[in-house]
Amino acid sequence: MKNSKSSKGILVVTIILALALIGSGSYITYTEFFAKKEGSKTEEKKETTEVAISAEEKTKLLERIADINNYNLGMYDDLDISKVSNQEKLAFVSFIVANKKLNGEKPSIVGLSGKKVTEIYQSYFGSSSTIINEDIKMGNTSDSEVLFKYNKEKDIYEIGKEAWESLYYVPMSYNITAPNTFYVEGTKNNNLYTIKVNSLFETPISGDISSPAKVIAGSYTDAKNMKKIEGTDSWYDSDGNLMKEEITNTDYEQVKDKIPTHTYTFALENGNYILQSKTMSK
Repeated sequence: MKNSKSSKGILVVTIILALALIGSGSYITYTEFFAKKEGSKTEEKKETTEVAISAEEKTKLLERIADINNYNLGMYDDLDISKVSNQEKLAFVSFIVANKKLNGEKPSIVGLSGKKVTEIYQSYFGSSSTIINEDIKMGNTSDSEVLFKYNKEKDIYEIGKEAWESLYYVPMSYNITAPNTFYVEGTKNNNLYTIKVNSLFETPISGDISSPAKVIAGSYTDAKNMKKIEGTDSWYDSDGNLMKEEITNTDYEQVKDKIPTHTYTFALENGNYILQSKTMSK
């Protein structure tokens, strides 16, 4: 009888301990589950947090956009640098060297090494982007005039046989101007910057660059097709000159909803804003 009572007591204790163990396990699992869930929410919130860019960032990014647009790459309303020809890449660097005075007093890349040309290119498009150092030509055919000859043995750019040194780039177009850019908005998410702008291109109606009659368009394609923005005819004086910037800015406010938006995405790499993409939306 005594042994029976003792056995029952041990059974009761065992059951109580088992229930306590199950309860503790459930509590730990519950706590861990919700801790992970809360952590996941915090991490997700951190990853998707966007903030407005600073005034300093805005200035630097707009300067970078101007560098890209002020030359042959401005012809691309949607720019995928991996699809750009090597000659266009070299021509872009040639322009940047001259425009930014990256070769001392020389107005061209003459005297620069291929290594330096590659470094300049990658400062805009990233360390993983590629460019091949070769002769830079005026045109895309095999018999096109060589503007700058690349001496592979010396790893240096030299003046072409028929070219002149002051001709440091091939224009984006012989009649379409580099665009005036108007800032719309800019945000950043960690190391990624998204900038939206409107761009205005000018092109002469007759195709003659000296023509006083011009068209203002919201994209390079529209400028090429003479598709003007309605309401911009009054932006010129009687000589065909675009009115001063203050007036242009005022008029721009009245037509900005009719202009396509160009969206640029940049990533910060080694202190440089590296272009990831450029797209246009109506």
